[in-house]
Amino acid sequence: MFPNGRKGGRITHPTKALIDGDVLFYLFAFANQKKIEWSPDCTSIITDEQNAIDGLDSFVQDICKACKVTDYLVLYSGERNFRYKVLPTYKHNRTDKEKPFLHSVLKAHAIENHPCVCWEGIEADDVLGILSTQDPGKCVICSIDKDLKQIQGWHYNWNKMGKPQWIPQEDGDFWFYYQILVGDTADGYKGCPGMGDKRTRKLLEDTPREDWWSVVVEAYEKKKLTEDDALQQARVARMLTVDLWNAKTKTPILWHPTMDKLLGES
Repeated sequence: MFPNGRKGGRITHPTKALIDGDVLFYLFAFANQKKIEWSPDCTSIITDEQNAIDGLDSFVQDICKACKVTDYLVLYSGERNFRYKVLPTYKHNRTDKEKPFLHSVLKAHAIENHPCVCWEGIEADDVLGILSTQDPGKCVICSIDKDLKQIQGWHYNWNKMGKPQWIPQEDGDFWFYYQILVGDTADGYKGCPGMGDKRTRKLLEDTPREDWWSVVVEAYEKKKLTEDDALQQARVARMLTVDLWNAKTKTPILWHPTMDKLLGES
């Protein structure tokens, strides 16, 4: 194993693709259903199951080809999520949204026809982070989810990248602290009031890395909030890594600023 995916100062090429199945199931399910409103009180949903399955299978192979790997895993989320206990409003804005009709069909197909992984209690994003940092440099995270930009290592965003790109630890750390302040309304956590993109970037760029948590807490306190409020937001924002996963009990380790260190350091 090479620290930070490097051998002799050179970044090694990934040998396995870790594919975000959650994204693919929604992508091909929605792409293969059509809503027809016959009248205000009569609506039909037309689906193309075989086209959705063929599209999913083909796309998985396209990802492997773009990443130049033959070994891969498709990861999907379980029913439970530890973040709901940390922040009850986490993803509360999604509860009334129905899954596309073919979602369960595609998941069942993937489980039967592809190597799949699902760990109960955490999201597919977390498993991507854990497996990627468990063997640094050997895996490439394949997803369009911006949260995963916190994770050091190889990344492939098929919407933005022609080939895998390496995200260094310092860039991942920046993105994590950025999310603590800005929040993510799509995931149901608000961050620090008044902290938009430009203001947050300037604050972190003008502050030494070792002082980032202090300025985060200060920003929250200026809004009459507390360090505990900042910590709650950080814990739902933080994607899990091998350092934040108890392999024996198969439970997450909640992030705390005292454990904030570069991946691979002792």
